[in-house]
Amino acid sequence: MSTNLKIIFDLKNFISQTSVDSKLRHLFVLSPSDFIRNRKLGFERLVYLLLNFMKKSYSIEIAAFYDQIDAIDMKVTKSAFCQQRMKIKALFFAGLNEVLVKSFYQHYDKAIRRWKGFRIIAIDGSQAYLVNNSEVIMQFGSHSNQSKNVQMGQVVSAFDVLNEITIWADLYPIKISEQKVAQH
Repeated sequence: MSTNLKIIFDLKNFISQTSVDSKLRHLFVLSPSDFIRNRKLGFERLVYLLLNFMKKSYSIEIAAFYDQIDAIDMKVTKSAFCQQRMKIKALFFAGLNEVLVKSFYQHYDKAIRRWKGFRIIAIDGSQAYLVNNSEVIMQFGSHSNQSKNVQMGQVVSAFDVLNEITIWADLYPIKISEQKVAQH
C-alpha cells in the first residue's frame, strides 16, 4: 500500500472510530445526544462532506457529494447540513490534524527531510476578523483604532518547512503574540 493510502486509512479509521465510540465522540460534539441516532447525515458522513472542501453553493455541493457516494435518494437539505455541522466542536478537527501529522511522520519515517538531524519548523501569526458577539469578544478581544472597535483573533501556525506540512494551527486572543505562543 502506498504511503499516502496508509495515511488516508489512518484518517478514515479515526473518523470511523469517533463515529461509533460514544466516549470518544462525546469529546468532539456539543451534546451527549448529538449523533446517537442513525440519520441521513450522521457524524461520519458529515465529516466527509466537510472535508470535501466546498467551493460552490451548499445545495450543489451536497447533491454532488450524495451522488458521488451513490446515495442521492438520501440527500439532505442545506439547512440540515448547517444544523448538523454546528454540533461538531473545533477540537475534532484539531484531533484529526494531529492524527494526520502523526501518521505522516510515522509512514514517511526514513523519507522525512531534516537539516543536520533537525526538523525546521516555522511559526507564523496573522490576525483574523471574527464575528461580533459577546462570547467572541470575551474570549479573543478586539482591536480599536480612532474610528471603530473590531473583534479580532491571532491565528498562529507551525509549519515543517522541509516536509511542507502544517503541524498545528490555532486561534488565540488578539493580545497574545506569536512569539509567546511559539515559546510554549
